[in-house]
Amino acid sequence: MSARIIPAVLIAGVLVGCAPATVSVDESVAAYVRLMMPRELRIQPYSFTRPISFANDGNPDAVEVVVAAFDQLEDPVKVFGTFHFELYERRPASSDPFGERIGFWPVTIDSHEALARYRDRSSPFFFCFPLKLENPPLRPGTYILNVRLMAPGGETLFDEYRLEFKGGRVPPPRPR
Repeated sequence: MSARIIPAVLIAGVLVGCAPATVSVDESVAAYVRLMMPRELRIQPYSFTRPISFANDGNPDAVEVVVAAFDQLEDPVKVFGTFHFELYERRPASSDPFGERIGFWPVTIDSHEALARYRDRSSPFFFCFPLKLENPPLRPGTYILNVRLMAPGGETLFDEYRLEFKGGRVPPPRPR
């Protein structure tokens, strides 16, 4: 009987040794990670976020949105996750300023390639998103631009920007 027990004990020992190890993160490591994760998202105004022409003909057929993320110490950081961009016409003198939705663009940054695709050359911590309009051209007016980032850890960051477009010819997208 002991001849049967010894192999059974050995097999059980091997199986226990092959079980996946659980990873526990020390709370101090988690605190360091939280220190470096984005806590704030900011749409960069003025000449950064603007109407552009994908066709390079001067007609506003897209919006270029430049975003920066900052950690809890207000230092710029890289971002990963899914962005949702929304552009609305702005209703003047209304309790609900959101008019017709002009566009919705989901963009995911989940790899080195995606990070490189959206990094702005002017600053390593600015991210540039050229967003093509479904029904161009963009008419002169005031718009509300929302950006929401769903980060991998589950946190959601948000910013809103009032985009003014007076009309006229617009530049092409920034060089990549």
